[in-house]
Amino acid sequence: MNEHLPVCVALQEMLLKPSCTSNIRGYSILRKDCNTGERACGGVALLINHSTPFSPVLIRMSLQAVAVQVSIFSTVTICNVYLPPNAPLNFRELQELIDQLPSPFILLGDFNAHHLLWGCQDVNSRGKVVEKLLTELDLTLLNNGSNTYFHSPTQSFSAIDLSICSPSLLLDLTWSVLRNPLGSDHFPVVISYATPIACATLRQPRWKFDQADWETFRTQADITKDMVSFASIDEACSLYVDDVQISYSSKFFNVAERQIQTTINNFTKWAEQNGFVFSTEKTVSVVFSRKRGIFPNPELFIGRSLIKAVKEFKFLGLIFDQSLRFHRHLKDLKIRSTKALNILKVLANTRWGADRTSLLRLYRALIRSKLDYGSVVYSSACKSLLKILDPVHHQGLRLCLGAFRTSPVESLYAEAYEPPLDLRR
Repeated sequence: MNEHLPVCVALQEMLLKPSCTSNIRGYSILRKDCNTGERACGGVALLINHSTPFSPVLIRMSLQAVAVQVSIFSTVTICNVYLPPNAPLNFRELQELIDQLPSPFILLGDFNAHHLLWGCQDVNSRGKVVEKLLTELDLTLLNNGSNTYFHSPTQSFSAIDLSICSPSLLLDLTWSVLRNPLGSDHFPVVISYATPIACATLRQPRWKFDQADWETFRTQADITKDMVSFASIDEACSLYVDDVQISYSSKFFNVAERQIQTTINNFTKWAEQNGFVFSTEKTVSVVFSRKRGIFPNPELFIGRSLIKAVKEFKFLGLIFDQSLRFHRHLKDLKIRSTKALNILKVLANTRWGADRTSLLRLYRALIRSKLDYGSVVYSSACKSLLKILDPVHHQGLRLCLGAFRTSPVESLYAEAYEPPLDLRR
């Protein structure tokens, strides 16, 4: 606290009874306790610095949540929420909570929600509810994929502490996790303003143009960085990188292994004659087959180094798995495209945002280009798996057009002159 001097501190799982008083010097405290019988459980609290003007926001619902409006550079609503892991959670409850928060707001707390979108290794029902909340209400997520929680029984890390904000705040805030848990199983999360607002009382700079050496200025302005900083010829040649793949199809494993090893030997010989070196650390082998059963790892060598056998690898931006079902690639593509939608959420403001034409151009350049890349390859995946990309396409068009969430997707296609994704593949 003394190191960071926070304006506001959000605490979850306080485990305090209503009769227990708590005072922290220099801070005002807003609490909401939770008791099960005579035992204290959960509970949330907000600590607000005495030097910061604030006003409480009344939350009329049973969720463990407390909110306050603080005046920093502008008025911002901060809401702290704790969602116990065993309590049921539905989308309507979170939507009702959001509706009670004055904009712009920051919603943060322990959601106990797992999803690949914010760095977890699995997805649970809560994660799907939060993902739907971000999509349906056009909210932005501050998490950058860092772990925020350590589960001692399984010795595993996860990211269950989420920070959600209004799109108008996304560019003003930075999000980071401290490496010191301070005796807790949760790592502290620090949210701060990226750039402080300039003070109006600062003196404007004055330049002595009459004393400027314009001849030297013109000479140095014509010199680029590439003219004075460059690599040697040997270093530049050693940094040359290219992606190469060798494949062979056969019903017999030994035949394919022998043919590929012969090709590798020829490649290695050619590389030695022309001064190239293949990186054995970055070279991998994968057995592609949709047949059931266990296949042995191929024993392939570059010189005397054994090539590592893996179940999937990324080649030219596409993740190829052993069965060529592209399950991992499509999930990764959805996460990257969803994060890119945050730019549209910021710019699609109804009062000062960009116009429809500009937003559609941004969508086609930043999001649709990701969905189109490699679609000729991954279009062989099953239809049910390909459909996970449709919500990204629909949300992007809805943001560009300013359409309602209930607008039929067919009308979005017609208004934006955009076909469905299955016709673009």
